[in-house]
Amino acid sequence: MRYKVLIALVVSCLVVSRQVAAAPDNTARFLMADPVSAMDWGLYRLETRLDSSAREWSVAKDLAIVLNAYPMVSVTYDWDENKVGILWLYTIKNVGESRIREACAQLVKHTRTTLLVDTDTGKPLGGAHTGIAHLFEHRGYTPSKKPKSLERDIDRMIYIKVTLMLSPRKDSKAAQIECQGPLLSREVMFVDK
Repeated sequence: MRYKVLIALVVSCLVVSRQVAAAPDNTARFLMADPVSAMDWGLYRLETRLDSSAREWSVAKDLAIVLNAYPMVSVTYDWDENKVGILWLYTIKNVGESRIREACAQLVKHTRTTLLVDTDTGKPLGGAHTGIAHLFEHRGYTPSKKPKSLERDIDRMIYIKVTLMLSPRKDSKAAQIECQGPLLSREVMFVDK
């Protein structure tokens, strides 16, 4: 009986020791070794902020008649263009092209307002910059090599693009309307597809 208990104890220790000795595999090690840059972190934080703001927009009375569902937002960096793109995608109801174009422009303006830009002037509400740059910065310290123009540069890099997609009916094709513009602007441009 003692030997059975002793053998069971030894076997359980071996099993536990193997589990304790487990280590991350190659994929996990790769992901752990790949650091998050301030750009990555800022894009993520900006997207998260806009995503939470979009919940309010989708129920706004002026947009509810056009928007079908909760919007999708993506914030990306285009290396070749040196632009931070805010890309919105909505499905819409068929309420007529002029009303859809008006809603598209409103969504660009809502984005600007959320990011503290005066939609009448296209200038930051806070003075020299919007304050978005803090989303791209470390917390608790400021690196000594921080560019003096960081806040202004980030504001200038941001570009907004809204795509409204109309679900196709049996007798028609799917349609879409796109509008866009830089963050620091009051203009909204439409892209004809």
